Amino acid sequence: MPGALTELFNDVVRVQADLTKASQVRLYAEVGNQFGPVGSLIFSQFSTDGGQTWASLTASAPVSSTGSHVSPWVNVPSLAKKDVIIRAVAQNGISLPVDIKAVHLQAR
Repeated sequence: MPGALTELFNDVVRVQADLTKASQVRLYAEVGNQFGPVGSLIFSQFSTDGGQTWASLTASAPVSSTGSHVSPWVNVPSLAKKDVIIRAVAQNGISLPVDIKAVHLQAR
């Protein structure tokens, strides 16, 4: 996990999702025994132009300890209330591996 904002798992786990009827979203992450430093974060972003530009979709969740981490529910941005591409990103690491076992976007 590098210090700079970085897409997790390259672009192989991007998903297409229709958020037209969603009102709120949050991110769930499961972290194994190798976790990030204090201040390391994970969150999701969305794109409406095929991945050329990205904007924040969820609040962040810490990845600085083992276990389950959930970001708070936030309102879906008005620009994301359509069919969008979603990716997971992280930041504030120290260029050491982090054992991220699962990342899920929850919508309601």
